[in-house]
Amino acid sequence: MPGSYLYQDWVNIVLAWGEYLLKKEKLPRQNTLEGLVGKLRHVKQDIWHSYTKQPESRLVLSLATALPKVNRAVLSDPEGFLARYDDISMRHPGRTFDLATEFSDGIIGMGNALICNFLKKLGLLYYVKIDVHVGDFVSKIAFSKKTHYERTIHP
Repeated sequence: MPGSYLYQDWVNIVLAWGEYLLKKEKLPRQNTLEGLVGKLRHVKQDIWHSYTKQPESRLVLSLATALPKVNRAVLSDPEGFLARYDDISMRHPGRTFDLATEFSDGIIGMGNALICNFLKKLGLLYYVKIDVHVGDFVSKIAFSKKTHYERTIHP
C-alpha cells in the first residue's frame, strides 16, 4: 500500500532519529531500539528524569519503547488483542483504566491518558483520553449541580 509504513520502517526511522541524539553525545550508532535506549540511559543516568522530558529525546525514547510493545501485544494478533480488551472493557468497565496502565508500563513518556487515547483510536470505545473527557464531564456535572442547588435555595 503506497504511503504506509511497516513495523521495520518505523524502527529504522526511530533509529535514525536516535542516531542524531547519540551523535550529540559522541556515542556510536545502535542497531536496535533496546540498544539505543540502553546507551542513552547509561550516558544520561544522572539527569535521566529531566532528559526524558526534553522534546527530542522524549519523542525518540517514547517510540523506541512503545514500538516493541505494540509489535508484541498488538501486531502479532490484532484481532485477538482487540477482542480481549473489548471483552474486558464491556464486562468489567472499571478494568479499562488498569489495562491501559498495564499497557503503558515500560513506555517512556506515555502514561495512562495517552495509552487510553491510542486504544480508543484502535477502535476500543470504552477507552478515552481521561484528562480531556473527564474534565468536560466534571464541568457539566458541577454546572448542573450548582443549578440544582441554586434552584432549591432560591425557588
